Amino acid sequence: MYDNKPTIKSGLKMIKRLRSIKTSLDKRRRENEILKFNNDNKKNGRFDDFSKHIIISGEPRGGTTWLMELLMNDSTNLVWEPLFHKRLNEHSAGLYNKFGHMPYIPENAQWKEGKEYFNSLFRGELKYGLFKNHHYSGKKLKDKDRMLFKFCRANMLLPWLTKEFPTIKPIYLVRHPLSVISSQFRHPAFEGIGTKVNLFELRKSENPMFSDIFDRYEDKISKINSRESMFANWWAIQNMLALPNPDNKWLTVSYESLYLNPVNELERISKFTGIPVSEFSLDNIEKPSKTTLAGSGILEKKDQLSNFRKHLTQNQINEILEIINSYGIDAFNEDLEPDYMKLRY
Repeated sequence: MYDNKPTIKSGLKMIKRLRSIKTSLDKRRRENEILKFNNDNKKNGRFDDFSKHIIISGEPRGGTTWLMELLMNDSTNLVWEPLFHKRLNEHSAGLYNKFGHMPYIPENAQWKEGKEYFNSLFRGELKYGLFKNHHYSGKKLKDKDRMLFKFCRANMLLPWLTKEFPTIKPIYLVRHPLSVISSQFRHPAFEGIGTKVNLFELRKSENPMFSDIFDRYEDKISKINSRESMFANWWAIQNMLALPNPDNKWLTVSYESLYLNPVNELERISKFTGIPVSEFSLDNIEKPSKTTLAGSGILEKKDQLSNFRKHLTQNQINEILEIINSYGIDAFNEDLEPDYMKLRY
């Protein structure tokens, strides 16, 4: 009888090697495609008019992926999370530490490197990682003169971005803090935060360019003593600068209103951006996004807006709301919908 174990091992090793070669070839092909895309953009000035872009800003687990899928069509180039650490450092070594994992730039700041980064983004001078995401990595680059930038880390940049690039028209998606935090608590990406990892101490260790907003609220941050207080302070600071929107430089969209009245909200977005509603993906309105996890109200065919009550205790709800209210944010309470007047609707 012959021993075929070595043959099986050799075969598995060969399969693994072939897969590795294919992955490398696919990456090289994609990088060449993006290089050609960038060169064409520079030559043709395709993206000189930044007002044509779609820019979505929100917080992690705040619904930005869902809104992105509603606004994206087959002729839109998707740029995924440009402030994610791998994308930033791919553009320029050490750039992530200058932004930090809670990116913030004061409205009147003069920061050449930061402006150059966003200028290159909006002009379509992009790196491989910005077009790669495990949900959307197969998308082909289009000749359209518009891109869709999806952020869940840009809220604290909106005043600065709209001042430095006055023609852009960001869409700021804000979701009820109880729903956001409930979802974050259950997502593996946030495991250990508030127990093993202190987000605010981590940010200090990164030595970012700007920190005055965090210094301003150090008295609140220093009192963090629970996971609930960690996430509540994080949500509040992320939204402090975007919620007021004094000159309507961006469009505030409530997640709750988008969920309950999607056609009305898409019409608001259409009017603000100048993009016809017919170019949006209306068939995705009732579909969960590709980043939706088990336990979501959407997947369970239940009311998505009340799902936090299933996962948060009353004590947790009280603690989170008390902290958020202490920042002067009063548009949210235990009601499922926000006070739309206080969101400047």
